[in-house]
Amino acid sequence: MKKFNHRDFDIETELITTRDGSIRGNLVNWDTVRRFQEEDILESLDIYLPWGEELDLWGYMEFIDQQIFREYPELLTEYKYDGDFSFENMRFSQVAKSIYDISIEFPAREDYGIDNIIDAIFEICEVPKGTMEEEDLPSDLQFWPSFISDEDNDFYISITEHELKVNDFQAKIKKLKDEIIQERDELKKKSMLLTCLILVESLVTSVILDKMPNIDSTNIKDIYHRKVVQESIISSVRNHAGRNKLFSQYFGEPLPQQSWISLRNSLAHDIGNSKLNKNIINVHGKDYNIISVIDKITNFSNELSKIIDKTADCSDENNMI
Repeated sequence: MKKFNHRDFDIETELITTRDGSIRGNLVNWDTVRRFQEEDILESLDIYLPWGEELDLWGYMEFIDQQIFREYPELLTEYKYDGDFSFENMRFSQVAKSIYDISIEFPAREDYGIDNIIDAIFEICEVPKGTMEEEDLPSDLQFWPSFISDEDNDFYISITEHELKVNDFQAKIKKLKDEIIQERDELKKKSMLLTCLILVESLVTSVILDKMPNIDSTNIKDIYHRKVVQESIISSVRNHAGRNKLFSQYFGEPLPQQSWISLRNSLAHDIGNSKLNKNIINVHGKDYNIISVIDKITNFSNELSKIIDKTADCSDENNMI
């Protein structure tokens, strides 16, 4: 018996973003898919339900002889609706003089309770239901794996855990730049650019958190105050202004210039509302050269690395004193 294969359908995904506009991933509402693609799903499963038709005896025999009913006969008897009615005791639409004249009235799709048997069929055929987010979606419906290859999964996990290092960041940006140059699909090209911009935020967050003392090693023992400090840190690193402020406090100078913030926000909130012509992307009437933006990102990471090294040298000198 056939099982549901999402690749046979055009599954619409929604984008999940955080409060500051960072992309968490995709979301699929499978209940919507079930509702609007029900007929196509049933057809793909080779299941024939002749809603509202009149069946002769042979038509009825063909109906109950379908593979799903042979394997799951309880679908014909145990899923009842409209009182005691079930598929095994459908109404005769007329008095027949002989068995060959029997006419059986198949229920209409909108009849009360029909949803129950459709749900049962879909459950057996493994049609997903409810809402499914990024981590639970098939890989081809996820947002991130479309732009980060399988061998980089560990790397992606590490950046979400704020463990991104400058060298790793630069290697990833270089790889994405090469892929962008070769990519012909407009949406993928824009999405890979957005990935580069989000990686910058992950790098800055990682650098800040690496510089901050571990709260477990501090003298803050009271649970409430520890929670206040933790929430304050989390709130700060989630937005551009907060990251800039924390960086200045811990490194004694501002972050290197980031001229792409408006571009990043526009792509994150409405990636489809931008126009791409080769390597020139137009957002709200302003043109950006994608390669130039990525080169600026690389320069940003170089400047960031210099600040980190300088701070580390000062720390070593103080320890010697």
